[in-house]
Amino acid sequence: MKLKKLYQSIDSVNDIILLFEICAFITILPIITRFLSLEKLMKLLTPANEKMNNTKISVSQIEKTVKFTDFILNRNFWIYKKLCIKRALTLYYFLRKKRFEVQVFYGVKKLDVKYNDEITGHAWLVHRGKMFAENDHNSINDFTVTYVYPT
Repeated sequence: MKLKKLYQSIDSVNDIILLFEICAFITILPIITRFLSLEKLMKLLTPANEKMNNTKISVSQIEKTVKFTDFILNRNFWIYKKLCIKRALTLYYFLRKKRFEVQVFYGVKKLDVKYNDEITGHAWLVHRGKMFAENDHNSINDFTVTYVYPT
């Protein structure tokens, strides 16, 4: 996304705050992931039911959350690189915080023989049983799901 399109997406001070919150979250995410197990990390990123905001998130806010996250990660600079796990965890945290029910799926698949049978991983979001905000729906079918949160 170009800077001009980002600027056109910002309608209020709340949008600017959201953009900065996402940027700050992505900045500290590598530190958090280094010191916490996956289970502890997911519990930390999941808001407690009693603390959840009582208002539902609008479609516009969902779209902005995805756009802002992708804008920051597409900078491909320093720690702001579009890695699926950063994207999935960032979207999970901000969408769940606004009561949008998503799950994070983690999966692995074996690479071609030319890669010496190495495996690769992927993380993606699911909303009501369907992939959410994922461009290549077909490639997900190649992955064996190893962990889902929340179950």
